[in-house]
Amino acid sequence: MVDVSVLLYPVSFVLEEGPPRLVTLCERGGGTPTASAEEAVDATAHSLLREVLSDLGADLDQDSDEAFRVDMLALCSRFVTLAGTHLERNSVQLIYTATVPVPLAERYLDVIAGSSHDWRTINQSRRRGKTRTEPERRQGPDTIVLDFWRQLFEETDMALDFLPEYLSLHQLRSLYDAVWGYSQDPSGFKRWAVDRRGAFRELLDEVGDAASVETEFYSALGSRLPADQAARAGALAGGDLGKAAGSSLALPLGMTAAVTSNRLVRHRGPEPTWFRKSDSWHQGPTWIENVYPPRPSWTRWDTHPVAQR
Repeated sequence: MVDVSVLLYPVSFVLEEGPPRLVTLCERGGGTPTASAEEAVDATAHSLLREVLSDLGADLDQDSDEAFRVDMLALCSRFVTLAGTHLERNSVQLIYTATVPVPLAERYLDVIAGSSHDWRTINQSRRRGKTRTEPERRQGPDTIVLDFWRQLFEETDMALDFLPEYLSLHQLRSLYDAVWGYSQDPSGFKRWAVDRRGAFRELLDEVGDAASVETEFYSALGSRLPADQAARAGALAGGDLGKAAGSSLALPLGMTAAVTSNRLVRHRGPEPTWFRKSDSWHQGPTWIENVYPPRPSWTRWDTHPVAQR
């Protein structure tokens, strides 16, 4: 008799700690959340996701953060789908994947504190000559999930599901860096994503005033938290997030950033151009007209030795 099991890969991205990474929620020690398949395998996958998410932030106050737990479940349950199947001896593994929005996987938020789960890297952006990562060397569930997301990122607008309402082009490109395992050509990515029709141009509106991005974030904090907690969370977000946010504010900060604007970490240099998802965008995936052609950053013409003569 062949056993059938459901493996769940709730995936997200880490953009602030070194090279961008595609990560998945896993059990402590690296195990993939698994359940015996019932007749309704989709329902089994959703049930498994609820179990995983309910464990996050286990040491948070149950009453004050319940609204954020509900919001997190709603966000992460919008896209739960079968990525592929894998044969393992006498068993068939049905591999499901789900979206966990940015920045909930960032270490400074620490939403896994006190839980029995952790984040595990599936793929990350690497330097030239080191683009082949371990999951791609072996055929297995990790490879199936990675290939699934690569195809979606090539052919649909699914990358926007991971990002908040306000986003920068750098954040968007970093998702592609993580999925393909190398830095994408910035100028080529911009031309494909927003300068030409058929990709994200009709789905994003440029935000003229960058201050409105931050205003939206703090407004959301104030509307979702008691005044004293909102003040502490705002001070933390406006200061140094190098250390963990702390259990009482990690989930509220993360959820607010996930649905408004990811402004928790500031970087040196000029303010990036910000975009807002337009009314044309809907929870995906929606097929786009122009398929994305992955292009490493080191193929840029303006950095080629011949072009610099």
